[in-house]
Amino acid sequence: MALKDLSTFTRMRQTGTGIQITGGPQNVLTRRLSPSINESERHSVRCLIYTEHPDTRYSSLWCAYGCKLKVFNVTTWIRDPNDLCFPSLITCMCLDGRYKLWVRCITGELFVVDTKTRRCDAELKTNDKENGCQTIAFDMIHNRILTANRNGTITLWDASNWKPLYDIKVLELYNKAHNIQEKTYKSQAKLTLRNPTESSNIGKSSNRKQTFFGSSREPIDQLNIPDILSSTTIPQIIPSPNDKLERIQTYEDLLFACYRDDYIIVLRLSDSNTYKYEHLISVEYKAGESVPIDSFVVYNQQLWVSKGCIISIFNVQNTNDENAYNLLMKTPVDDDNLVTMLGYQGYIWAGSLNGNVYVFRMDNYELYKTFAGHRDSVWCLCSMLDMYVVSGSAQNDTSIAIWENVQTPNIQSRTSSISTPNANVGSTFNLPGPPNTPGNTRQNDKKDIKKPIDIL
Repeated sequence: MALKDLSTFTRMRQTGTGIQITGGPQNVLTRRLSPSINESERHSVRCLIYTEHPDTRYSSLWCAYGCKLKVFNVTTWIRDPNDLCFPSLITCMCLDGRYKLWVRCITGELFVVDTKTRRCDAELKTNDKENGCQTIAFDMIHNRILTANRNGTITLWDASNWKPLYDIKVLELYNKAHNIQEKTYKSQAKLTLRNPTESSNIGKSSNRKQTFFGSSREPIDQLNIPDILSSTTIPQIIPSPNDKLERIQTYEDLLFACYRDDYIIVLRLSDSNTYKYEHLISVEYKAGESVPIDSFVVYNQQLWVSKGCIISIFNVQNTNDENAYNLLMKTPVDDDNLVTMLGYQGYIWAGSLNGNVYVFRMDNYELYKTFAGHRDSVWCLCSMLDMYVVSGSAQNDTSIAIWENVQTPNIQSRTSSISTPNANVGSTFNLPGPPNTPGNTRQNDKKDIKKPIDIL
């Protein structure tokens, strides 16, 4: 071992744990961890998962670092010396209802890890070798794990017995629904004359409207297309079989599949075994642009989509109403891209390409706070202990930052006696109470706070 590797100061500079934080972030940042210590290669912190077993109350922070899975003890912040190694780069992780950690690799392997014994229980057989696994999600309502690859195939797994249930081909569902709609429009659509011809107005009011079927050959000056032709179910862009699926998220009975080519397909679970196409959301700003979607999150009846330096916020009512996916707001982020987002206790936390962590309000969609704690892009976010938000950065920084969570005044008054474990900074950062967004009300008891949604 070289002499420079024995120096704690040199090692902290190399791993990023010795970065100087000044101003507001210093009062919020409670601790920094470095999974790259004693590693010959530097990798991005791609995924972070917090676990706490109800029987033992033993808490751990799981970190995907290259092809290794590293575990930190939350009480002492000491890393377990025994890493779990996998055959290829870990791309995504997800925790199910039985505290089993599902781990996917870039070459398609799927593993189930027992978070209590810290051992790999099983490797499940998949057919994703060619397209690789891109994203994973847990459907808590139906106790299912969903894994997706780049070609748009989503596999549903029973989280209890680890058996595959069936596959969903997202674009096939879209094409099937779209073709049916086109046939319906051709057979049922009616056209309405706003300015009838003079020959047809003899003896009639000039303001009277007439209707006729599309097969008519009579001359038309102006047409009033019925609402069925301008329905929001008609997409603004046409998906291609070559489009790559980037990430998925479940929200109640809805499944959001985000394609990198600036659109999100929404599927609805009509019964326990059937997904149907419901909507296509496009955030294309102008025809022919090639700016991909960086991240998205569905939380508290809102869909936040980050593309370029602009955030688009949509309404998500989980109904079949025509206004269910209306655009609420577009707001810019100055010279930065949001590459990961987390909905948590009435706020949107976001990690950026420039290494910043942002906190947004959900009532007025304004940026409330900015924390600069990383020297490289923030790849992932997760919540911990209802008191912290944890961020992981890319390979030029390879650090984990632990931030104090946004808390309401009521919650803060009840938790003021709770101390931060092993924190170097003892002050508490308070934001105003969570915005009065649809589906979110201020709670007086801590136990009533909604649990966060995992972003993968």
